Amino acid sequence: MKKIRQKNARIVMYPAFENAEELAAQYHRLRWYVPEGSGFQITMFYKGHSIPSTVQLEALRPEYLDASQGGAANIKIVPWSLGRFAASAAQSATVGLWKVGSAKLPDKLSVLSGRRFVVLDPHAKGTWEFARYATLLYDHGGRAAKAQMRKESRKRLRRVASELTGLQKGYVFGTGPSLARATDFGYADGVRIVCNSIVRNPELLEHIRPHFIAASDFVFHFGPSGYAAEFRRDLLAAMKTTGAYLLIPEQIAPLMLAHYPEIADRLIAVPLTNRYDFREKKKPVNVELLGNFQVRTLDSVLNLLMLPVASTLADQVYIIGCDGRKPSDNAFWSHHNASQYAGLMKTVNETHPGFFDVDYVDYYDRYCKHVAAVISAGEALGKRYASLVPSHVPALAERLAADQAAS
Repeated sequence: MKKIRQKNARIVMYPAFENAEELAAQYHRLRWYVPEGSGFQITMFYKGHSIPSTVQLEALRPEYLDASQGGAANIKIVPWSLGRFAASAAQSATVGLWKVGSAKLPDKLSVLSGRRFVVLDPHAKGTWEFARYATLLYDHGGRAAKAQMRKESRKRLRRVASELTGLQKGYVFGTGPSLARATDFGYADGVRIVCNSIVRNPELLEHIRPHFIAASDFVFHFGPSGYAAEFRRDLLAAMKTTGAYLLIPEQIAPLMLAHYPEIADRLIAVPLTNRYDFREKKKPVNVELLGNFQVRTLDSVLNLLMLPVASTLADQVYIIGCDGRKPSDNAFWSHHNASQYAGLMKTVNETHPGFFDVDYVDYYDRYCKHVAAVISAGEALGKRYASLVPSHVPALAERLAADQAAS
């Protein structure tokens, strides 16, 4: 993606920082979300007696944030004055509101203002700071650059489809506990799509040999936490060893390319849409990406990317590792221990505390409806779906593979 024009590539943070600790926390977030080579210039205002040096800011980096690579020459910290702030804000594409408290209304207004005022407060419940931060580069990118990125991604998907012609089956791998049974099956006859923290399991990757790795979570995959950083290190290694293509939402592509330009040729950034079909009186689900290169914005990487791409490239789709939520689960659901970063979960909670204001039961109910909607869209086109293992997800439990149902 081309760099944004410099006259519009400015961010100013508000309010002014009153202590070095708060300044350092946002400084290190910005180093990840708006890297030095992004084309953005950032201004942070400080009310303290003396502006901390870069050495001091590094010493104050919270332990839950990963150490950023590269410099921070695009970040300017200046003494606070109302006049200086007003002048800077007037010349900026975005005013980043890093401390707002309860901010549902400001967050909604930020959307209506074209991201002119963006809530970036990680402690504010009911906001999407993790997404607002991660999509800053995309939101202010030019139309031509976005169109070119979309064209290239679509071309790559079509090329892969051509390369995989003849494979009638598709295999989709989630990270639930049943992933432990993945080595019970062979997958050479199908298109293989893995996701998320499976990248930390090289033995399983060797067995599956995936064509695609999918990731879509702004918190767990594309943030500055220790968890997300470890995931990305394993992701790059997995892409190198498997030769797999990376499937991600289009909105996150500029950030990933700013940090990892070497993945450009293997990146398939899929556009998201919430378009409403007034004739059908619903938001349609798309599972034919070669003709209509976009997906409906749905919960989870399974519904957002994996099932739509598998359905696009195969007539029979098999699922494993999508166990769903047991009644005893306390959060989203359980995971396969060998394919998870359990020791780093605390870094995610501390990096994005506002995110975890979640009604897990409500989320799961919505997720199950979305699984059913995607499968229904595929079956309407003659596709067939089966879970290789038992699942708590109703749409998958109803479609248990014949040999499993009989056992």
